Amino acid sequence: MLISKMRRFKVFLLAAFWAVFLCPSVNAQGMACAEKNPRSDLLEKHGEELTAQGITATGFLLQIFANEETGTFTVVLVPPDAPLWCEGGQGKNFMIVKKKIRD
Repeated sequence: MLISKMRRFKVFLLAAFWAVFLCPSVNAQGMACAEKNPRSDLLEKHGEELTAQGITATGFLLQIFANEETGTFTVVLVPPDAPLWCEGGQGKNFMIVKKKIRD
């Protein structure tokens, strides 16, 4: 399922805000990390596809995998200095937030 570029941008902005201000360090959070990219497992188990990604202010690659039909999502952080994929959180009720445009 393809998501429009504008929707991807909005999701990226929300994810970047979350990563920069609410998740300062993978080590400090005690997150579960693995040396295997979770992309195929997330697709197989939850139907979640890579929806947005970007680099945080601290150099982490932030990825959001989401299933738009069920609303489940997983946030993955990849540190800049190690080939690890760390789960930053998961949840339900994922949605693309649309901002109302003024007339």
